[in-house]
Amino acid sequence: MTDTSQQRVTEPAEVVLGRANSEISMRSQIFQTIFGKERYDWNVDLKAGTIKFTSATKIVTAPVQVIGTYNTLDGTFLWGWDHPSVAKPLGADARLARQFGQLNDLPSFTTRKKSNALKVRHGVSPPWHFIYLAPKVPIGDRRA
Repeated sequence: MTDTSQQRVTEPAEVVLGRANSEISMRSQIFQTIFGKERYDWNVDLKAGTIKFTSATKIVTAPVQVIGTYNTLDGTFLWGWDHPSVAKPLGADARLARQFGQLNDLPSFTTRKKSNALKVRHGVSPPWHFIYLAPKVPIGDRRA
């Protein structure tokens, strides 16, 4: 864990939540700038530790961290910090989120499997909004 990651984990929850939402907004804008309205497919290669977005004119590959998985059949979220399909290196950022939850007494981050995972409860956003806890990762290699 880098010093920056540790600092993020120990910041007050309100600060982290605010920055997390800003971070997601920024990354969404960058993604929109790259792909625009173009249709794209995506694929995660857990062995390589990458995510690849492919459109008719672009391929973008970036390192991936598995924060968790969402099951559309039952509405549950399973954290990457204790996921049987996630190799330890790919769950590092999820473990940061768990540490953040432990330090801030947030059961949403310390409960392995959550029901109704898409709902915002008690001011706490769904787990993936905490991308801010993750180390800064470059957007990836873009090939056109």
